[in-house]
Amino acid sequence: MSKLVRVSTLLAFMIAVTASAVSVADAQDKKDPKKPAEKAGKVEVYMAKDGYRFRIMDAEGKTIAMTTKAYDKKEDAVKALEQVKTTLNTVKVTEVKEEKKVEKKEEKKP
Repeated sequence: MSKLVRVSTLLAFMIAVTASAVSVADAQDKKDPKKPAEKAGKVEVYMAKDGYRFRIMDAEGKTIAMTTKAYDKKEDAVKALEQVKTTLNTVKVTEVKEEKKVEKKEEKKP
């Protein structure tokens, strides 16, 4: 009889844990119906006059970032793009304070 009670208790515990895990997962998967879904932009890799380049565009099609360097191979441009994505996903945004410019006075030679 005590074995039946232990098995029943264990089974009830397992069911409770499984049910709570499912309800938490369901709650996390639901999106806020009040918040509209964000539109995604796109990334284009293209051939320019000087080589392959990429540009990042917002949902409206406006360019928000682009390469400053051209790449000989398309694979190199894609690799550089992957580096940019990795960097943006792992770093924190920091504010750069404006540096005071030191004006150098040129000495006049007599």
